[in-house]
Amino acid sequence: VSVAGLKSLEMLMAKSLSMDETDIPDWAMDVVPRAQSLCRGLLRDQSTWVALHGDLHPRNIMMHKGSWRALDARGIYGPAAFEYANTFINPWDRKALIFKEGRMEALVEGISRRLSRPVKTVAEAAIANALYYAHLGFQSGQGRHPTKCIRKLLEFAE
Repeated sequence: VSVAGLKSLEMLMAKSLSMDETDIPDWAMDVVPRAQSLCRGLLRDQSTWVALHGDLHPRNIMMHKGSWRALDARGIYGPAAFEYANTFINPWDRKALIFKEGRMEALVEGISRRLSRPVKTVAEAAIANALYYAHLGFQSGQGRHPTKCIRKLLEFAE
């Protein structure tokens, strides 16, 4: 699949990676700089990047005439693990499920096995996605949910 015309994950993450202490709420300062550093590392090696939908989550997948369809693609290219990143922060409205004991660990390990990628890489991709959403949230006085996800995912990435 050609990546011509697709936005890179690096471009998508540019604003999230350029946040400084004036953009980050005090309650997130303990994790955002660490997440930014890990994301920069993830973005360095683009040799295995692939075309991605870039925004798969439960509201972007539907059954149509007997087959599953992915909707509302961002159309980006990046590491394959990024395609699974939304599974860590969704379903957005079911936080008890998201933070259920052992869930993130099982997701990181399962996706790692499926992609034959290190757990650290899968965690970094999930952190990149959560950082993207945290940045969007910070702009409107929100962002606690993705920041909490980053805190948990750092256990698998550092």
